[in-house]
Amino acid sequence: MVQPVRIPTLLLLLILLCAALPAATHAAPTTQSLVRVETTATLLRLRQGPGQDFGYTFELPYGTGCQVTGRGSDSRGETDWFNVYCDKQGVGWLKESSEGVRLLRFTQGSRDAVPWIGGVQPTAPAPWRAEFFSNRDLRTDSLAFGLATNWEPLAREQLNVNWGYNGPVNPLGNMPFPVDDFSARFTRTFSNLAPGNYRISARVDDGVRIFVNNRLEIDDWRLGSVRPIDKILPLAGDTYVVVEYFEQVGEAILEFSLTPVSTNYVPPAPSSPPASNLPIPTDGWRVQYFNGTSPVGTSAYETTIANAWDGSKLSESWGPGGPPGVASDYFFVRYEGKFWFEAGDYGFTTQSDDGVRVWVNDLNPINKWWDGWSTETGNIQRIGPGYHTVRIEYYEKTGDASIKVWWAPQGPFGCASAGQCPKG
Repeated sequence: MVQPVRIPTLLLLLILLCAALPAATHAAPTTQSLVRVETTATLLRLRQGPGQDFGYTFELPYGTGCQVTGRGSDSRGETDWFNVYCDKQGVGWLKESSEGVRLLRFTQGSRDAVPWIGGVQPTAPAPWRAEFFSNRDLRTDSLAFGLATNWEPLAREQLNVNWGYNGPVNPLGNMPFPVDDFSARFTRTFSNLAPGNYRISARVDDGVRIFVNNRLEIDDWRLGSVRPIDKILPLAGDTYVVVEYFEQVGEAILEFSLTPVSTNYVPPAPSSPPASNLPIPTDGWRVQYFNGTSPVGTSAYETTIANAWDGSKLSESWGPGGPPGVASDYFFVRYEGKFWFEAGDYGFTTQSDDGVRVWVNDLNPINKWWDGWSTETGNIQRIGPGYHTVRIEYYEKTGDASIKVWWAPQGPFGCASAGQCPKG
């Protein structure tokens, strides 16, 4: 006969108590709770908050993978913004679609599993916006990021950035930004400028290009130590400015200002024409050379020359020497010629060492009257058809001496985009 198993009374009570308790649910987290997306557009911007009002830190290439951590809405009430952590670029916000175009593809989990974290109030945008590129050519195929609110220099009325021997700081800190061989683009709109003349000024090391209302006004895209550049323009109303910059090696400096010029400012007039026995030619130049950096007295030598052989309108280079009849340093040259223009807008370009000024009739598109080599650009709108007198004044102080001038029609709207001004 089998004897019954005796269970101690205390152990029996513990067994009965545990059986009466509800079963606990402590499911271990699984990878199924993760939500991931992949970008389905090229250069999708990873923004600092949900909405176009926020600056962006990266432009993501097609196929970038990101983990989704939350969902929010922008100031317009659009609720398809997702807070993400991208595999290489870090944290930010992406929009799922725009104007019916799908920008994100869910590769794991679904949007319904993403917790709602609400909207984020954007910081008031600074006057300037900035984009930085880890190359000299403003290309987005390498490390790039943008700033709109969280960098103190962008809040200033004028740009004043001195990186010294360093470079921009990547705001995410997940990748170092180069201290050399980088470029940047700064943009802003100056609102409601009173009609008048304004001086755009830059101080730069290395290269800079400045566009005003989509016209290339200063083009000094070259290596060089710290140097000032300026130009006077008639402006009025809202004025859109783009400043493009590159740094190769050494110090990195960029300053820019836009300031009104005295209301009595009068554009420089050509110097009084010195007496000459030569007529002003058509499709060529009458040239007068003077000792000294202004046309004082009678010319030391004068001649006529044809258009330059290289396709430009005027091209002379003397190296460390000078033209015939004058000293190799501290001389002045005046060019005058009559040239045919079709009706329309024209862009003018000069490359000179040292100073150069250009007039078409009495209009003065270029006024680079300072020492040093540079490329300058200017524009004249609505030139009438026919022959017009072009006057060019040039001076040389010391070192190499050269001047090159050309022009080309621009069409009714000037430059199509930054870097696209036609050059003849």
